[in-house]
Amino acid sequence: SWPATWSPSQAAGYVLGSFLVVFTGFAIVLQVQAGEPPDTSGTVIDVFNAALLWMVAVLAVIMASARTHRRGAFLVWVAASAAAAGLAIDEVFEYHERTLQVVGEDDWSKVVMWMGAVAAVAVLWRLESLTRSIKAALVTGIVLQTAYLLSDLGDGDFFLLPIADSALRWIEEILEVLAMEAYLTAIVLIVVTVVVTPTAGAAPSSKRP
Repeated sequence: SWPATWSPSQAAGYVLGSFLVVFTGFAIVLQVQAGEPPDTSGTVIDVFNAALLWMVAVLAVIMASARTHRRGAFLVWVAASAAAAGLAIDEVFEYHERTLQVVGEDDWSKVVMWMGAVAAVAVLWRLESLTRSIKAALVTGIVLQTAYLLSDLGDGDFFLLPIADSALRWIEEILEVLAMEAYLTAIVLIVVTVVVTPTAGAAPSSKRP
């Protein structure tokens, strides 16, 4: 009977999925109760998104510790942890807004982040033995982040989407959270595959750094 019949990946998926549904619901409800526009600096939804990034940072550290026998993979996971931690800090304090003073538009920093996410997914695709579920989560993350970027660029800075400004702000923030949750899901499943069930893909490969 359940949960004994579940594989570690299935158990992680069910538990994490339930957690993220509640997590997202709380983020939206508390943001509404705060009475502030969701794109205001340091809002409730920013704090929740930062929490997701800190989770990714910690999981990346765990992956780095499991990849000490592969220098390239170890360094990639350390870099991923540092990047996620940096983004978590920026999510609350919004240092990227200072790019307005340099290039006149802070959306360029979000384009760079999107490119970084695509590059990171491509590296993971080559570096780790990914299951179908992990690949699906990563692709979902890229799709959601692309939608988030387009909704952000479509507020009139680059082009104008036929959506009310107040609704577009909510769409942007929710898509950002959902994209981060998809990436978190992928990292959790990678950790489960490598650390919890190491025989399912953790053995070092001579073809990988």
